[in-house]
Amino acid sequence: DAGLEPVPSQANFVFAEVPDGDGQRLARALLEQEGVIVRALAEFGAPGAIRVTVGTDEENRSFTSALGSVLRSS
Repeated sequence: DAGLEPVPSQANFVFAEVPDGDGQRLARALLEQEGVIVRALAEFGAPGAIRVTVGTDEENRSFTSALGSVLRSS
């Protein structure tokens, strides 16, 4: 619903392309505005992506809520 495009995989994280192509900006906004830590992947050759580690149901709900908040504010 947030517009991220996850890459199919079998891992404990999700690699997702971000809507505006700036993973660094989204990762920074999540940390500064919501206290949520995700990894921007520019250093790994994917500047338009983030890595989100899968957590508990509660942590995943917190992430999706924070993501929605950050995307609405940008």
